[in-house]
Amino acid sequence: MSSKVDAASSRIRQRQDAAATLIGYFDPEPVANLIGNLPHWRQKGVTYFVTFRSADALPQAKLKQWNQELLAWLKSHRELHDRDMRREFYERFPKRMQEWLDASYGECLLRIREDREQVETALHQFDGQRYSLDVFTVAPNHVHVLVVP
Repeated sequence: MSSKVDAASSRIRQRQDAAATLIGYFDPEPVANLIGNLPHWRQKGVTYFVTFRSADALPQAKLKQWNQELLAWLKSHRELHDRDMRREFYERFPKRMQEWLDASYGECLLRIREDREQVETALHQFDGQRYSLDVFTVAPNHVHVLVVP
């Protein structure tokens, strides 16, 4: 099981590295890569835009399609230095993923006030200690957060 997790983590890391380079979300150097099964990056003074979702927020067929298309696109676009290529990447991948999340697939448990409040409380728990929480949005099936570690 561990080798499957390691392989999946490596694929995710490669996709995220490629996406970050294409769009320019952060400077890939210098970055501290902390230990764990998933990539955990830290860059001093950088504001992070974090999205996390409920497990059922995307139909598995859409998620599989997105991952397959991403891998194929990255293979056929090895050098991406112009604005049109970055725009195409953004439209096909981050923007489309966001549209799918906004379509409110799944049970949308975060529509329930108590569940939403529990997420909000958790986000505030270490504000000012481990991170500086800027703003966040709790949608029915996902959350967006701006935070500085």
